[in-house]
Amino acid sequence: MRLLLHSALMSTLACAACTAPVTPSPRDGGLVLPERFLADAAPASADTTIDADLWWRRLGDDRLGETVEEALRFNRDLAAAAARVDVARARAELAGASLAPALAARLDAQRRRFNFIGLPIAGGDVFSVTTNQHTVSLDLSWELDLWGRVRAGEAAAIADVEAANADLRGAAHSIAGRTGKAWIACVEAAQQLRLAEATAASRARTEEMVRRRFTGGVRPALDLHLARADREAADALVQTRLRAREAAIRALHVLLGRYPGLALDPGTDLPPSPSPIPAGLPATMLRRRPDLAAAERRLATADLRVGEAKADRWPRLSLTASGGTSSNELSDLVDLDFRQWTLGANLLAPIFDGGRRGTTIELRDAERRESEARFAALVLQALAEVEGALANAGTLAEEEAHLASAASQSRAAATISTDRYVRGLTDITTLLDTERRALAADTALLAVRRVRLENHIDLMLALGGGIPSEPAGDERP
Repeated sequence: MRLLLHSALMSTLACAACTAPVTPSPRDGGLVLPERFLADAAPASADTTIDADLWWRRLGDDRLGETVEEALRFNRDLAAAAARVDVARARAELAGASLAPALAARLDAQRRRFNFIGLPIAGGDVFSVTTNQHTVSLDLSWELDLWGRVRAGEAAAIADVEAANADLRGAAHSIAGRTGKAWIACVEAAQQLRLAEATAASRARTEEMVRRRFTGGVRPALDLHLARADREAADALVQTRLRAREAAIRALHVLLGRYPGLALDPGTDLPPSPSPIPAGLPATMLRRRPDLAAAERRLATADLRVGEAKADRWPRLSLTASGGTSSNELSDLVDLDFRQWTLGANLLAPIFDGGRRGTTIELRDAERRESEARFAALVLQALAEVEGALANAGTLAEEEAHLASAASQSRAAATISTDRYVRGLTDITTLLDTERRALAADTALLAVRRVRLENHIDLMLALGGGIPSEPAGDERP
């Protein structure tokens, strides 16, 4: 029997020596990145570097930058993402613990009574003996990872930690972008409110002018009713814009981890128009994106889980050892004459498990193929985001220029229309129509400026702008 066990152990060790540890290989999902983005039509410049840290400072608004950094310190979703990193790290430590031997100290104390049935003594009592037994020992157990199963599990858990860290960077990435957009939305809402209030005041002056002309018998009642209707609509628009501004401020408070109140005033000045990004950006910049890094690490995890499942088909060899002393007297536990020890080896080879291991391999392989497809889809989505943002940058700049000209022309037309109405050269509908056109043009101009800034933020995020990886603390400055 000893010879048979020895032969099995030697055969197992010989096979293990020929088995290479399971290591994942990076994948690209069959996609090849172009040298540069198609929408970037400008020739390459000498410097194509974009600062990966504090990219929001490029927007040229210090208060916006400070607000983004506050969100990165106190946002609740970001704190949850940081906790998930700790969870993944703890799981990796648990997975790695199986590689090391387990050592435990044991102290046993027993008191027993034995009855000797059939040996009565005088008086009819049963003869009995009471004994004490005390044992102190160290117990060692260790599973030899012959086929790399435990190592593959540990490597997969480490890849999960790396994915969780990338997720944390991605969460900070998203929070910074959302906070920047929320700040810009607050400022634009304040500008729209200021425009609505100025429009309401203008409509009130127009109504008063029409009232005087009606009272003097120069204009009919129709003009007064139309002017009053426009003034009421302008007053209603002020309330609409006020609600929009308050909603934008509350949304920003939530991103900052604050109570959603109104104690925040971003002002009424949008950051300056974004400067053009360097020409000739290499498409390899996408590798900086945290979401792609996380997806690649999850693909590596899936690879390792396949190897772990395959290694589980082979025998497991465990070694055990125990040594200590045992006596019926506590004082003898330190006497080496009472020492005892055991050594053991256990080889467990699966024979039949109802197809569980084979099905597990199929499951892990299917999960790997799913992760590979998801990674490829994410790369395509990232390319689409960059191409779209690059293309939008040019069209939005053109749109803003046209809307600025339209707003200027509309305001000039409204001024001329007012003068002609006062002199009786035009009617009320023309006057009110030109005023509405001026309001619509100014409103659209403010909106496109906001959209242009948001598109710039989207481009920075799509190119993988970097953010601090962890919240800085729990106390507000």
